[in-house]
Amino acid sequence: MHRTAASRRGVEARAHDRAKHHLLDPADPLFTVLGADADKRRQVDAFLRLLEPALDRLPDRTGPDGAVRPLRVVDLGCGNAYLTFAAHRWLTDRLGAGQVRTLGVDVRPDVVARSERLAGEARLDGLSFAVGTIADAEVTERPDVVLALHACDTATDEALARAVRWEAPVVLAAPCCHHDVQRRSPPDRAPPSPTARWPGTASCASASPTC
Repeated sequence: MHRTAASRRGVEARAHDRAKHHLLDPADPLFTVLGADADKRRQVDAFLRLLEPALDRLPDRTGPDGAVRPLRVVDLGCGNAYLTFAAHRWLTDRLGAGQVRTLGVDVRPDVVARSERLAGEARLDGLSFAVGTIADAEVTERPDVVLALHACDTATDEALARAVRWEAPVVLAAPCCHHDVQRRSPPDRAPPSPTARWPGTASCASASPTC
């Protein structure tokens, strides 16, 4: 039997793995300012991929004079605000400088103070934070986008209720633990579904097993 070696001429060497496309570069200096590790950066990328398609449902922001007003984003129960920072950075990259105003709300003054300091270090114009509860936080203008990600216990429900009252066009929510609901539920009753879609909103939800 006669055998000949296979020719490799003209064959381009290719890597087996495709380069992963990130909506926000993992090397972005913002992650260094926030002290975000690799796991947090992957979480940010997954969150932005949920937010991206919802942008098609945003209303026209052009006023009677032809000027385009900034997009208004509110993050209720923002906590350490990793996703608040990431959303503001990414939306600003998409829409342009000065075209996004983001407000993060949390009940803990020390957390809000930290976020305000980091926003200054990262030089993120249009990003601000306020101390307050989800139900009572002062928001002067109706938001276009409401975020409520991993807010503990019944905080997600409060955020969804407020988003509905605002008639926010886009709501992105991910429920967390429901300790209070579990305590009040009869032991023989199945727990409610952790995800829900509200009429008239573009909502994306994913359950998280931990706070």
